Amino acid sequence: MGANRKKPFRGSAPKVMVEPPLFIRLCQSFVDNLGIILKTAFVFGCIFLVQDLLTGLAETRQAPPRSTQILEPDRLPDPVIDEEPAEEELPKESFLSDGVQHALNCTFTDYRNAHYDECVDEPSDVYRLPPADPNDRGYLERNAAILFASAVIAEQPRDL
Repeated sequence: MGANRKKPFRGSAPKVMVEPPLFIRLCQSFVDNLGIILKTAFVFGCIFLVQDLLTGLAETRQAPPRSTQILEPDRLPDPVIDEEPAEEELPKESFLSDGVQHALNCTFTDYRNAHYDECVDEPSDVYRLPPADPNDRGYLERNAAILFASAVIAEQPRDL
């Protein structure tokens, strides 16, 4: 008697959509129509371009060759001479303050190497200490770090 019983359905079936929603169909048709319009415009543009090129090419073949005429000027213009101002006209006082002038000078390599201690705050990763000249007797090299050894006395094992 139990073998003839039908098994009941378990769970629910997913929703089946027969066709996509109206908004999706509207967007697809818009994109398809826009593609057709753009392809047609591209073909017409190519036709007009070829027509203009052929017309322009025919006009250049029919035109007589141009002869260029070089005109000689009646007189040459006067040359402009840039006169440097005399030293008396230049301002004698600098408009930069002393600190700004010193900072500006420190940007130049020669000045910075000559006045390294004044220009560079130690330690600097950007500006390295300039190397000593071979004739520089007063140059002192930086001392290497001195490491001191320490003696640790180990405890002697105890007799048990």
